Amino acid sequence: MSDEQIAPTEPPAEVVSEHRRARRRSWGPIARLGGAFTLVAATLAAAFSINVLSAAPAQPTLKGSPHAGRPLRVLLVGDSLAGTLGVGLASAARASNVELVNAAMVGCSVAIAWNQGWASTVGVPGPPAYPCQSRDQLTTYWVGLLRSDRPDVVIYASHMDTVEQESSPGSSTMISVADPSFAGRLTQSLSEAVSVLHSTGASVIVTNSAPTKTNLVGNANDAPASLAAYGVVVNEVAASSRGAATAFDLAGILGGPGSPPSFSLASPAGVEWRCLDGIHVSQAGGELVAPALFLLAWQVSLVAHGPPLERPAPPLREVNQPWAPYLAQRHAMGCPQ
Repeated sequence: MSDEQIAPTEPPAEVVSEHRRARRRSWGPIARLGGAFTLVAATLAAAFSINVLSAAPAQPTLKGSPHAGRPLRVLLVGDSLAGTLGVGLASAARASNVELVNAAMVGCSVAIAWNQGWASTVGVPGPPAYPCQSRDQLTTYWVGLLRSDRPDVVIYASHMDTVEQESSPGSSTMISVADPSFAGRLTQSLSEAVSVLHSTGASVIVTNSAPTKTNLVGNANDAPASLAAYGVVVNEVAASSRGAATAFDLAGILGGPGSPPSFSLASPAGVEWRCLDGIHVSQAGGELVAPALFLLAWQVSLVAHGPPLERPAPPLREVNQPWAPYLAQRHAMGCPQ
């Protein structure tokens, strides 16, 4: 997929200044969750071990309809996995009374921006594109979105966090989340990212990553060990977030039958839910994920804030719209019509 970008919107100067002041403060380790709030529905979320996906304990469900009142404003961020997932989510959003703002950026993930490295799956080596050239650049981009779009919930999804990348900018040594030392750094980085995404009060959902099979053939970046290790990171970040973040088991939904999850071009019912590049999510796939993901979004927002009463200001971007890079690259990705 090309490095085509959605046109960035610069946040107000006072937002940038506020972010830079906050950035200079020590992030410090986030304390372990104490109490009962890690809302992970039994069929929606799961805890990864390195080799086995095991179901999380059942959690109480909310009484009454979670979709009543004004639409729930959801901001989607992450890389092209998030962006393509968002195409189907946008199509299905109205059925769940959701306004989805898809602000994903091609090739842009926490691991890339925080490490300032680049991934081996990218055809042309070089520095990341905007807004992933540095941690400050990405978080400033996010803060601008939070202030302008006023989401109730932010969803972060990524494929690039799971693939090999330069151990440092320009290095020939590659490393991935399957390496415990990198997994530890990514856990800290993703925790810091959650703090940014939660900074205006929005609840945060962090998904694990979907299984891949590059070009339906596969390569080293499709390693199940990396997928499982990233699942561990996501669950640790959610568990230690003091209720700011909740994990969502995207791999369990798009992972085909069996455990651990594995790549499948079509669902057990025969719906082609992935694209032929073996990485991205088709519109039909996003539509299949939408009911579970939006239900979780409503649940975490209701538990944290109660029913959304006041209508937020209109978002900067149009809601429930196709993702621009998807429209431009759909045929190159091999996504079905």
